[in-house]
Parts: sequence; structure tokens; C-alpha cells
Amino acid sequence: MVASVAPIHAQQAAPPQAPGGAPNVAQGQPPAVPDPSSGAASALAPGDATGAVVKPERDFGWSVQPSIHVLETITDNGFYGTGVSSRKADLISDLGASVTVVGRTPRLQVDGSYALRALEYARGTQSNRIEPSGNLSARLEAIDRHLFFDGSLVSTPVLNNPLSATGGAESTANTSIINTERVAPYLLGRLWGDFQFRLRSENGWSQSTSSNSTQSDAYFANHSFDIERAPAPSAGP
Repeated sequence: MVASVAPIHAQQAAPPQAPGGAPNVAQGQPPAVPDPSSGAASALAPGDATGAVVKPERDFGWSVQPSIHVLETITDNGFYGTGVSSRKADLISDLGASVTVVGRTPRLQVDGSYALRALEYARGTQSNRIEPSGNLSARLEAIDRHLFFDGSLVSTPVLNNPLSATGGAESTANTSIINTERVAPYLLGRLWGDFQFRLRSENGWSQSTSSNSTQSDAYFANHSFDIERAPAPSAGP
């Protein structure tokens, strides 16, 4: 038998966004490196990051939306989903806080949401735990039109063994959190004439919060150097 107290939510409304909105950081790509001699913009292949453009001031600003929740659950079997055959009543406290951020400045873009959730078992039927979750991404233009940094933080709950029993949302049994951090600095510039280059180093780290997880810690990297000639305007008739 499980009895739950309705969750309590507190939320602060976000300030209105600028007309027209702003593109998602994770999906948007910075524009091309302009040719100082002609004033025309050039671009690498679609999907490549090649520069930055200063947006109109009306598109700049920050929206921060915090929230909290509290859920108390009384159960006559706190061992449910753990594989323990005996029964023991428990009080499960589910406390959480989250924030959603969208920010735009001439050099910095931040987008995403992140949450921390604490599960506390009053009588110790399962392990207490703090669980992060969410996806945050950011882009910084450190040197105007030349040096950029992309970064992200992703936390995802996973099952340690998909074939084993789990106690549901209020259980820490057979679950863990995979945290993945990514940092990618890249340098843009012009070599000669219409030729431009991009040097990028993408680095990522992944960790599991559980010693029983089938996911091991890992580091991954992808380094690239691209050269491309900017497209020239077609000659007139």
C-alpha cells in the first residue's frame, strides 16, 4: 500500500522574451567570417561554426525560471523493487529544485534547464541519494570572430540492469545517473585571399554515479582542422 501527499510546487514566472525569440544554442550555428575587403560574408559547409554576428540589442537579455517541489510518500513496503522479500514501512521524502535559463549577450549564449532531486528514506529501506538531471549548453565568443568555446552538461537517469526489477520513480534501486560534460574550443581565421580555416578540439567526459552501473567512466575527443575557400559571387552577364 502506498499513500502519497500531493506535491507542492513553487515557481517564479520568467520575464517576457524579446519579440521574435532567440534561436536554440544547441541547434544554432554562428555565421561566416566576413571578408574585410569586400564586406561579403562567406561560410563553411552547413552545420559548421564559422563566426559570430552581433545581434540587435533588443534580442539580448536573460530569462531565469526557478521551481521547487516537495512530495511525501508513505508505504508499507519500502523494499519494493529491491529484491528483498521482507516488508518494512517507510516514509519517502522527494525534494527537488530546478532552474530554466535562456540568456543572450553579444558574446555569451546560455540555454537549458537543470534540476537536483533528493530522495530520503526515513527508515533506511533504500539508499538516500541526490540525483541531478537536465541539459545545459553555452557558447562564448572569447575573441571577436576568432576564438569560441562551446560547452554542455547533460545528466540522464538510466537503469543499471534493464532486465532487473525497479521500484519506480520513488526508488533508487537499480538506477544511476550518467553525467556527460563537453568542452569544445575552436579558432577561426583567414589564411590568404578567400581561404579560411577552422581549428576545433572537442573533448567530453562521462561518469556514472553508481558503482553497480554497467556504464564505465570514459573520455572522448574529436580534433579537426578545416580549410575552405569562400564562395565567390557569380559574374554578371
